[in-house]
Amino acid sequence: MLELSDQQLADFCAAVPWETATRLPDGRLLGRVASPRALAPAGDYRFQAIDAHRDLRRDRVLEMGCGEGYHTVQLASRFGHVTALEARPRNLACALVNVFVHGAENVRLRMMDVREAGPSLGRFDLVFHSGVLYHLSEPVEHLRRIAGLSDQLLLDTHYAPPGDRYPAADLDSGGQRYPAVAWREGGWSDVFSGLEAESRWLRRDALLRALADVGYREIEVLAEYEMEVGPRLAVWARR
Repeated sequence: MLELSDQQLADFCAAVPWETATRLPDGRLLGRVASPRALAPAGDYRFQAIDAHRDLRRDRVLEMGCGEGYHTVQLASRFGHVTALEARPRNLACALVNVFVHGAENVRLRMMDVREAGPSLGRFDLVFHSGVLYHLSEPVEHLRRIAGLSDQLLLDTHYAPPGDRYPAADLDSGGQRYPAVAWREGGWSDVFSGLEAESRWLRRDALLRALADVGYREIEVLAEYEMEVGPRLAVWARR
């Protein structure tokens, strides 16, 4: 990372409208320091999984929805090149600062809606897909569209909780029906929301079946835990 005085770091924190904070290698925080909504802590299970896959080629990684770049800079330290997609300009501005302060010269930020991601992006050694799928109204079609981008996918997403807590909103894709529920998104001004008015969360079994249906032969569960809004699951999927 850059050598920054406390004043320089404070100026970077004030330069753009942060919603999160990232802990720098020297222990200081970059971002919304007074009330960090999300940090990138050491020991993150997603990066533990990447580090544990010794046979994984580390040339190119594609990040879906980089937000303010708190995962992007960690990917940059592990891969030769990072392509990070993000649709919101304010998030990209924060990510640019994050990448610059971390000295990550191997990152390309692209303003792109992940729903547009497809073969034109090329091929990657890994697709890093965290906190995005449950913001989409057509999650199975999205998985089908990106399946050819890499033979390996690290997917971290909410799924629908059991019962009728949220209204049913099953979806059809590829001749199959996938049980799901509807989730009301917060709109453009909420940087933690999707770009559509409503998204759909797949049921757990439907999510795993969808991964198999679009071509992932091996699915390894990395983590699973409960959150206030609903359960969350992280998987490593291989084609």
